[in-house]
Amino acid sequence: MSATLPLRLGTVAPEGLRAQRSGLRWLVREGQRVGAGELLGYCQLGVLPPKGGIIASPMGMERLDFGVAFSAPCAGRVRPHAGTSRGGMLDRLRAAASWEPEEVVAEIEPEAEVPPGAGALGLLFTTGLRVNPQLAMRSGLLSGWYARRRAWWGEAADGTLPPTLACLGSCDIADAIAGEEGDFREFHAEIAGPAHLVLLPEVMPVTAGVSALEAMRRTPAELEAISDGMRRAFADGPPPGAEDWLFAGSLLAALGRNPVVLDAPLLTQAGIARVARPDAILFSLIGDARTVLRHRTQGWTLALHGYRLQPDWIGPATRAWLDAAFVRQTRSFAQQAAEMAELVAALRAAIPGPVVVANQATTTGRDQLHAYAAFDAPLSEQVAAVRNRDWTLLLTELARSHGMLVLDVDAILAEMGTAAHMPDGTHPSGALQAALRQETARLLREAGLPGFAPRAA
Repeated sequence: MSATLPLRLGTVAPEGLRAQRSGLRWLVREGQRVGAGELLGYCQLGVLPPKGGIIASPMGMERLDFGVAFSAPCAGRVRPHAGTSRGGMLDRLRAAASWEPEEVVAEIEPEAEVPPGAGALGLLFTTGLRVNPQLAMRSGLLSGWYARRRAWWGEAADGTLPPTLACLGSCDIADAIAGEEGDFREFHAEIAGPAHLVLLPEVMPVTAGVSALEAMRRTPAELEAISDGMRRAFADGPPPGAEDWLFAGSLLAALGRNPVVLDAPLLTQAGIARVARPDAILFSLIGDARTVLRHRTQGWTLALHGYRLQPDWIGPATRAWLDAAFVRQTRSFAQQAAEMAELVAALRAAIPGPVVVANQATTTGRDQLHAYAAFDAPLSEQVAAVRNRDWTLLLTELARSHGMLVLDVDAILAEMGTAAHMPDGTHPSGALQAALRQETARLLREAGLPGFAPRAA
């Protein structure tokens, strides 16, 4: 067996930049056995020009929550060094220490022989773009409220950027991609990489379907018209309170987000580049609402989950604006199907890689119908289970006609059991999330997207 390996921080800042960090926050105990690629700890990270101030970071606004996690180079027992964690705010603020590439922060006793030079820590960069810069939460990696969160491995020796998978996050697939802690560690532990994983969560409106289609087409002038309409409604209606302004700001931030325009800085050990758009995109049918609010004069669609409109969740100014400016519209299956075909075609034209759509469970633990005689045709307009079966057939046809891929949640649930793993048809168990990660990686791998092969044991 190899001798104990010292684990050094390694290089994070390319030539011409400097790095600073917080104290280290360890995820492992003294002498704990870890597997190859398992995360050991993390810290907050600042990457700055040599004489730049605290805001002169190439990470832009994502500098506020920029961090790096360390992974084990091999299986063995790890021993973090004393003094690397200083506790309190010094482990949360990046200006606590300078980043020294040769600093030894831990040691590992390998379980098997490792080749020379194989003892470098893996560096997983993480960052999030806050919904509002003032909203800070540093309880862990990516622990805040983000309009975008992402993670990628720092290795890029040949200068090649990792492929980017963007997920339009709805309840059934968001944590399958981001993982239990929301920092992507499970997905990155399962694939050989490198890969750049991006989650675009539901900040206010739903993320997929007609919302995504309109976001791709919305111009800056149209967004300004929406904003101006909200301002005038708030000025003419009931006095807005804090909850009204929070709703308005969150909504406008979400409406201005084009899912295929990332413009995201990517730091690797070879340098800094910008990712303009995803290479592949994943979204779910659950992210497309059947009943929406249609603006009476501007024509745009507002698709919200019903719980967001509860009386104690929104203020009187928001309620007055919604009542006056929108009409409620229930879309037919044919209308949704046509919009879905448009969306898939638009995504296929905008990105170079695969478009993956997750279907829905065709049965749930809540199904209690024994006969359909009481319902008028078409059944898809009245019975959710029938509608979901029609969606499954439609996605099969779109896969043939538009070249998209289907993440077959329904088939996986048929094997695992809906009652145990998605009883409400929307929210998956941890085991189902793991299965969805594995199936997503398989689909991308077979579609030719590099970086998603299984990690070697």
